[in-house]
Amino acid sequence: MSTDTQELIEICRQLPEADRAEVADFARFLLSRNEGATPRDAAERWLASARGAGTAGVTTEQVMALTRGEP
Repeated sequence: MSTDTQELIEICRQLPEADRAEVADFARFLLSRNEGATPRDAAERWLASARGAGTAGVTTEQVMALTRGEP
Protein backbone atom coordinates (compact mmCIF):
# COMPACT_ATOMS: atom_id res chain seq x y z
CA MET A 1 0.00 0.00 0.00
CA SER A 2 1.39 3.41 -0.93
CA THR A 3 2.15 6.14 1.59
CA ASP A 4 -0.58 8.31 0.03
CA THR A 5 -3.15 5.55 0.51
CA GLN A 6 -2.09 5.04 4.11
CA GLU A 7 -2.38 8.77 4.78
CA LEU A 8 -5.88 8.87 3.28
CA ILE A 9 -7.00 5.93 5.38
CA GLU A 10 -5.69 7.58 8.54
CA ILE A 11 -7.44 10.86 7.69
CA CYS A 12 -10.70 8.99 7.06
CA ARG A 13 -10.41 7.16 10.38
CA GLN A 14 -10.34 10.51 12.16
CA LEU A 15 -13.54 11.76 10.52
CA PRO A 16 -16.94 11.59 12.19
CA GLU A 17 -19.09 8.65 10.99
CA ALA A 18 -21.34 10.82 8.78
CA ASP A 19 -18.33 12.32 7.01
CA ARG A 20 -16.74 8.89 6.54
CA ALA A 21 -19.93 7.71 4.85
CA GLU A 22 -19.81 10.72 2.52
CA VAL A 23 -16.17 10.02 1.64
CA ALA A 24 -17.03 6.35 0.97
CA ASP A 25 -19.89 7.39 -1.32
CA PHE A 26 -17.56 9.70 -3.23
CA ALA A 27 -14.94 6.95 -3.55
CA ARG A 28 -17.60 4.58 -4.95
CA PHE A 29 -18.59 7.28 -7.45
CA LEU A 30 -14.97 7.63 -8.59
CA LEU A 31 -14.62 3.87 -8.93
CA SER A 32 -17.77 3.65 -11.03
CA ARG A 33 -16.47 6.36 -13.37
CA ASN A 34 -13.27 4.39 -13.92
CA GLU A 35 -14.78 0.93 -14.42
CA GLY A 36 -13.76 0.92 -18.09
CA ALA A 37 -10.22 2.03 -17.33
CA THR A 38 -7.36 -0.37 -17.90
CA PRO A 39 -6.10 -1.79 -14.61
CA ARG A 40 -2.61 -0.62 -13.72
CA ASP A 41 -1.21 -4.17 -13.75
CA ALA A 42 -2.41 -4.71 -17.32
CA ALA A 43 -0.83 -1.44 -18.41
CA GLU A 44 2.42 -2.36 -16.69
CA ARG A 45 2.45 -5.77 -18.43
CA TRP A 46 1.87 -4.08 -21.78
CA LEU A 47 4.72 -1.64 -21.17
CA ALA A 48 7.02 -4.51 -20.22
CA SER A 49 6.19 -6.33 -23.47
CA ALA A 50 6.63 -3.16 -25.56
CA ARG A 51 9.95 -2.19 -23.97
CA GLY A 52 12.80 -2.62 -26.43
CA ALA A 53 10.56 -3.04 -29.46
CA GLY A 54 11.89 0.13 -31.06
CA THR A 55 15.33 -1.21 -31.89
CA ALA A 56 17.28 -0.43 -35.05
CA GLY A 57 15.59 -1.72 -38.18
CA VAL A 58 12.06 -1.69 -36.72
CA THR A 59 9.67 0.43 -38.75
CA THR A 60 7.17 2.86 -37.32
CA GLU A 61 4.39 0.64 -38.66
CA GLN A 62 5.77 -2.34 -36.72
CA VAL A 63 5.89 -0.33 -33.50
CA MET A 64 2.35 0.95 -34.12
CA ALA A 65 1.14 -2.62 -34.69
CA LEU A 66 2.66 -3.56 -31.33
CA THR A 67 0.85 -0.68 -29.62
CA ARG A 68 -2.40 -1.94 -31.13
CA GLY A 69 -1.72 -5.38 -29.71
CA GLU A 70 -1.12 -7.00 -33.07
CA PRO A 71 1.43 -9.84 -33.32
